[in-house]
Amino acid sequence: MAWTVETPTEELEDFPTCGFRARRWLRFERDLQSWLETPEGQFAAWEAARDAACE
Repeated sequence: MAWTVETPTEELEDFPTCGFRARRWLRFERDLQSWLETPEGQFAAWEAARDAACE
């Protein structure tokens, strides 16, 4: 679960350091990093930064 301002403290979970959830999260981060290096990922990152700057 991602932390947001609206997330109550009792619902926050510790980051998994071992096991299935940790491997799944590390795989997600690895795949995300690979995707961000593609032209499509770079465009998405640029567009997200532009939208965040407008808010």
